[in-house]
Amino acid sequence: MHYDFAITTHEAPGPGRGEIGAYTHRVLHTLASAGLRCVAFVGEQPDADIVSDLPPGMVDIVLIRTDADPLAGNMGGAVLNFTRDLCLQICEFLRGHSIHAIEFPDLRAEGYFFIQHNLVHRLIPTVAVRLHGPTFLLDETNVRRLCIEMDALIYAAELESIQSADHLIHAGGTLLDRVLGSFSPDVARDIRERSVCIPRPGPVEAPRQPPAPARATGAWRDLVVPTAFEYRVGLDRFVFNAVRHLTDQPDSPWRFVCLGEDSNTTDGGSFLGYLRTLIPDPLRARFVFATGLSPNQRSKQLDHADAFLLPHRSASHLDAFWEIIPRCKPVAVSSQLVLDTAMRAHPGVLRFDAESRSEWNGLFDRLARLQPVFNPTSLVAVDDGIARRYRELPTITPGPTTLVNLAIVIAHYEDVDNLSSLLIRLHNSPDGDRLEIIVVDDGSSPAAQARLQTLRELHAGVRWLSTDRPRSGPFAARLLGTRSATAGQVAFVDSDDYIETTLYLRYAESLARTPALDVVLPSMRCFGRETYHWIPLPKARFTVFFTGFAHTGLIGRRDLLLRAFTHAQSAVDDIAHGEDCIFSLSLLFTGARIAGILETAYHYNRTTATSRSQINGERIWHSRHLREQYFDRCMAETLAQGRLTPLDLRTLRQLALNLPPEHSAINLHRRKNRVPWHTHLYRAIRSMLGDPRYSV
Repeated sequence: MHYDFAITTHEAPGPGRGEIGAYTHRVLHTLASAGLRCVAFVGEQPDADIVSDLPPGMVDIVLIRTDADPLAGNMGGAVLNFTRDLCLQICEFLRGHSIHAIEFPDLRAEGYFFIQHNLVHRLIPTVAVRLHGPTFLLDETNVRRLCIEMDALIYAAELESIQSADHLIHAGGTLLDRVLGSFSPDVARDIRERSVCIPRPGPVEAPRQPPAPARATGAWRDLVVPTAFEYRVGLDRFVFNAVRHLTDQPDSPWRFVCLGEDSNTTDGGSFLGYLRTLIPDPLRARFVFATGLSPNQRSKQLDHADAFLLPHRSASHLDAFWEIIPRCKPVAVSSQLVLDTAMRAHPGVLRFDAESRSEWNGLFDRLARLQPVFNPTSLVAVDDGIARRYRELPTITPGPTTLVNLAIVIAHYEDVDNLSSLLIRLHNSPDGDRLEIIVVDDGSSPAAQARLQTLRELHAGVRWLSTDRPRSGPFAARLLGTRSATAGQVAFVDSDDYIETTLYLRYAESLARTPALDVVLPSMRCFGRETYHWIPLPKARFTVFFTGFAHTGLIGRRDLLLRAFTHAQSAVDDIAHGEDCIFSLSLLFTGARIAGILETAYHYNRTTATSRSQINGERIWHSRHLREQYFDRCMAETLAQGRLTPLDLRTLRQLALNLPPEHSAINLHRRKNRVPWHTHLYRAIRSMLGDPRYSV
């Protein structure tokens, strides 16, 4: 079956189910009503009444099943595991269906893995992300601390999703400019060229004027604040000013009703508990904080409201605006809430500066006299425009598929038996005539050399090379093999591992026809003592500081790989160990665009012990020392060249300066460099800040 449009959400679609859930419901209703067949990939099953509200026969719901494997569950955390499962199940869905365009609302990095996978295989013609105030967006009033590794991974995934998607959908206004300010000027210019302004759809329900409940003489009127209790986005200021209003005017008719869920303050305490401390005992009856409401309970609370107030300064609360407009009640909104498109359709909304005390004076009296707000004509026009823009969203088509050759560089030392098995696999693989096989021996013993002579006779089409200096390491062997290759794409494989050549040839074709792609990093399957799938976490500058570095089985453009080799050689004198990490850093710092995809194509065989699996502790220390020394030099080089934006520097400082006290230079010396990457990062950033105790 063919679908015109698809969308994803970790929530269940529907009002009151979270920002993305509410948005998903409106998009599906708007587009399906305009005749577009839609499918939604959701993390939670929606309520039956929500599904029945959608146009019949036009929307299908696919529930994402999460992986129950405890090992996989521990490798990425709940957020990244959902993105992984989402990617795998969308790919499975596409075996029997087709999708013209898919949208990933840009929150919590959903779909990151699929965007990377689609960049390689182009399963869907158009992939878009939509800006909802992404969590990586940092400003001076609401800074999110990123000293936790998983937060940094999600941060990097969101940044890369925006850079890798075909289109960036936004509703206009200032949010797009704020996002683009997070990137370098060149990257921002490229993203802006791919940005598309599609206003958020309005409410899906018809405007209604619910009957006012019977009230006793002198009964209070309900002023409802229908958003989550989020720290540092304005709700505490509202409570403070509401208390001041009731203190000055004890006969005020308002009762203040807050609907939403609790959150934590920076010290881990309950924000709702903090709000209650702001209310004197005589006024507690005038405040209602309702949490844990079902969608139906929330809808009833909204229907019985007399007026609405949105005091927040966070762009995410735009969904609450669309939820309250159909109730046809007076509405007041903070001027710091991004409502550009919505305000044009509803000019009767009262705007006020929530940061100004003078603006609060008289606000509640003005709200009592305000007329209901609703403009159905403008709303229909906005929804029609949304459907039209989605129909006209440009399709990104890859270049023509051409058969290309692939050079496979095999670094070898002593392990003749496994090398023989690998060469037989490569020789028997389909399209083996397109493989340029290069074996680089790194000074094996005379006994192993005698056995290699037999392999040379059996595999005459293989090119055999030797490093200039024995035991110079896999880095030198791969560099020599890459230099001698004639194919435009080069893949690395160790002698005791093997690759799925059919997939690797497909990657080579993708590299040849996709200008926005330099390196493909497929998933890896380990055997022997390490039997599991290796999951390629997001590959960006921030994540590589922790655990994310490329494994041996990458494939990339030959010229790009040679540039990274040169960069690594200039920074490290002797790369005998830690070569995978050092080479990965060079790829990143030289600007390589890497797609890490969830497709097992590299098999890492450790059933037979080799010299590499028996490195002693001293060499492990040497490897770590090289990596850390190299990282310092890369960071200093990047800073000197001005390739870090102010947002980059601020984030790096947060990652480094919020470390526990035990991570210090003294402990670094005592533990002989056996320290987490966080400590190393701390030293590098202190050096950037000019601290003489941490010179690079």
